[in-house]
Amino acid sequence: MPFDKCLASKDPAYPSQSASSRIQCSALCARKNFCRYFTYERSNSKCSLLHSWNDILGLQSLDDSQTYYSVDEGNIWNMIYFVKSGVDVNVSATYSEGGISGCQSPVVVTKEKMVSETTEENDKCLNYYRSNLIDIWNNLPIAKVKLVIKKDSEVAVSLVFDGRGSTKESWFDVSKILECPWPFEANTTHLHVAMNIHSFAFVTKIENGKVFWMTISSVHQELKLLSPVIQFANTTAFNHSSDAILGDSLTIYASFEKQPDSTSSEMIKRVKYFLKV
Repeated sequence: MPFDKCLASKDPAYPSQSASSRIQCSALCARKNFCRYFTYERSNSKCSLLHSWNDILGLQSLDDSQTYYSVDEGNIWNMIYFVKSGVDVNVSATYSEGGISGCQSPVVVTKEKMVSETTEENDKCLNYYRSNLIDIWNNLPIAKVKLVIKKDSEVAVSLVFDGRGSTKESWFDVSKILECPWPFEANTTHLHVAMNIHSFAFVTKIENGKVFWMTISSVHQELKLLSPVIQFANTTAFNHSSDAILGDSLTIYASFEKQPDSTSSEMIKRVKYFLKV
């Protein structure tokens, strides 16, 4: 399943290239900051450099084609969702239920300018971004998922989950936590995704009475803020109205599993060679 289908774009932001081999295609991808995955068709030497935030991607089954999800041994984080607080975007509807993919208030509007050499989220979309990779999650070789809340342009909360064998929602689970900024135990930690009020909610309580929590909410009656309301806190109670810190943005990233035979030392050497020429 993860590697038996390839990604393709009906209207690619970047034109396909000709490459004599998969390794040369990998080198072409490595030269472009927007390229996080590429598809190589052996029969016609077609190298498709897929734009990681502007292409609308679909799945194809081709015997002589394969998509490679990274030229850096599967260690690149790919942004799949981004939203700023208070921009009147319902996270539940847009993330889980399949909202509009692409940018709201994009920085660049023409296809020529879409092929940018920058990769920071604020250079991609001012307020909101959703990758349609979320809709084909089950056919992707997801390795890890990272949820990040920023405050004043700094990472305030970062949670990393095991994404293997997950769906677009099931990765947000206590049993899948790999990295967490707070102490937690499975029996005292509760995570929920795509609830009626909270799109994502994390609450953990430890023995000395401290409560660590975060929520991304669609509504907040007391504060009367536009959705999403992004909050996190380290308090003695789970209270939305007091002691909570308001975050500025939510970003969800995914990393992909290593492709078969794509990370050998010989391949890395040859990619570096192509980057020099």
